[in-house]
Amino acid sequence: MFSKYVSNVIKQVSYNSLVGLYPKWTGFLKATPEYECKPRILDDYYLLYVSSGKGVFRCNQKEYDICEGSIFFLFPGVIHSYETDGEDLMEQWWIGFNGPAVQNVLQELGINPDLPVIYGLQNNEIAIEIRNIVSKYTEPVSYDFFKACGSLYKIFGILLHEGPSNPVAGESEGGYSKTIQKAIHYIEANYPHCITIHQIAKDCCLSRPHFSTKFKTETGMSPSHYLSAVRLSHAKNYLANSNMSVMEISYSVGFDDTHYFSRFFKKCEGLTPSEFRIRVNSITTG
Repeated sequence: MFSKYVSNVIKQVSYNSLVGLYPKWTGFLKATPEYECKPRILDDYYLLYVSSGKGVFRCNQKEYDICEGSIFFLFPGVIHSYETDGEDLMEQWWIGFNGPAVQNVLQELGINPDLPVIYGLQNNEIAIEIRNIVSKYTEPVSYDFFKACGSLYKIFGILLHEGPSNPVAGESEGGYSKTIQKAIHYIEANYPHCITIHQIAKDCCLSRPHFSTKFKTETGMSPSHYLSAVRLSHAKNYLANSNMSVMEISYSVGFDDTHYFSRFFKKCEGLTPSEFRIRVNSITTG
């Protein structure tokens, strides 16, 4: 299930009445590729930081892809589950917290059961503060308790400073999930380059098999087919509306081999690039 698991209880004694936000539980989990946290509910709020690996998080009947740099939140009384992606170990650091200010803080961040994930955090301070709470502040003395509270406040301060616009919901425009929308944007921006499906999957925080399945389920075509369709569309536009040579066009849409590009184009359109250009020009001038 997991290769390493550490769990601590931060004993608040009577100090928690003095602060609006305080940690209660901390821990570290190095989960194997087969790890799965079954559906459950908890009594406190939890912040989980993924320091490496990938997985899937489910909350409030929605599914989210999580990866290195992601933070996802658990909410009291809300059913959740999560699992690794089946390929890599996933390391996560977690903090259970509560207090009278929690709801206001999360509202300020834009975090709720319908928007429970923040992606792409690059601030090392957050990782440092989370590790500090998990590894250091476990003794029932006021000094450690207040330092742990300080670290927790600092984490939320950094998140607010970084901007609460990172939470990603399950659905996006066009009926695509945010993950697939991101993949489509990546392809549109990088089709002229020598990109691979593995690179696109990595940018979306997914393993290649999981990404390919998810992409085909939502779009009706494989990622490689979609990439080819984007390149073909741009090639046709260049042939119809520019004086670029076939070689220049092939390089401009991501093909290093002009002969391969011509064979690919004819297979898709039934015409060579040059024949396609002649036909388009004859229709336009005719």
